[in-house]
Amino acid sequence: LVPDLVVALSKLEPFGINNPEPNFLARNVKILKQSIINRSHLHWKLGAKNTNMTFNAIGFGLLNHGNAPVVGDTIDIIYFPRINVYGDNIMMQLYIKDFVYSGSNR
Repeated sequence: LVPDLVVALSKLEPFGINNPEPNFLARNVKILKQSIINRSHLHWKLGAKNTNMTFNAIGFGLLNHGNAPVVGDTIDIIYFPRINVYGDNIMMQLYIKDFVYSGSNR
């Protein structure tokens, strides 16, 4: 996943009923850091297996999912990448749609 792809995807907006945003699958992603936002949203720093790459991710409502993962767990995620602008900071962020535990992790 590279920033150029995320910028190219943003040119397909606006997304909606007749133009759904494309979803991506990533397997065996490790949760490196986690924080809870507004009691139901998860903010993660994720690591891609066998690489030094890390990604910031947010999952709205994921704490309502039930058995929420914790730091150290390995999960498979369905996500959509976006460019997030917060003040002067511009970064790529993954919007997590859903997850399952990888393999027999849970």
